[in-house]
Amino acid sequence: MFAKQEAAKLEFERQKMEAEKEEKGKEREIERQKREKELELEQQKLNAEKEERELERQRVDAEREVQRQREDEERKLERQKVDAERELEHLKIETEKQKLELERMRIENDRLERERCERQKAEELAMEKERIAREFEIEYLKAEAEQRRHEEDLKLQMEKEKRQDEIKNDNAAKAKKYGDAVRGSIIAMGTDPLDATVNEQNNFSRI
Repeated sequence: MFAKQEAAKLEFERQKMEAEKEEKGKEREIERQKREKELELEQQKLNAEKEERELERQRVDAEREVQRQREDEERKLERQKVDAERELEHLKIETEKQKLELERMRIENDRLERERCERQKAEELAMEKERIAREFEIEYLKAEAEQRRHEEDLKLQMEKEKRQDEIKNDNAAKAKKYGDAVRGSIIAMGTDPLDATVNEQNNFSRI
């Protein structure tokens, strides 16, 4: 009987131990499942955090990309603005150069036109002076020729008058000589008529 009790006690102890073992096994299983669940939850949390960080990274990357694109666009627009301003300034400079060149050409053309007009006026003045000089020379030559003709006419007139005076003087001299001869013949007449004729012939031969 003692052996049965002891065997029962042992069986009870064994069952108790098995029950405890089973209970511990269940507890360990529950603890394992709990840990697995906690691990799973932790993993999910980690995955969620990772996903959140990934989303945050993507958001930051997206914002950076947007910012980069915005900055690139702003730089592009700024470059275009600078290029446009530079081109506009270049066009202004070229336009100003063209205006200055046109003004220079206008001034040069005006100068050439003034010089041409001055040359033309100088040529016309020179031609007018030459014409006046020719006319004056012609008038002078005409006057000189008229003066020479007048002097020649006056000289001819004087020579004519001189010849007439000479003729008159010569006639007067001849008349005087004739008168003197007549008077001489009258004075020299003597008693002999022949002497008178000879004296008269001598006196008239001297005339």
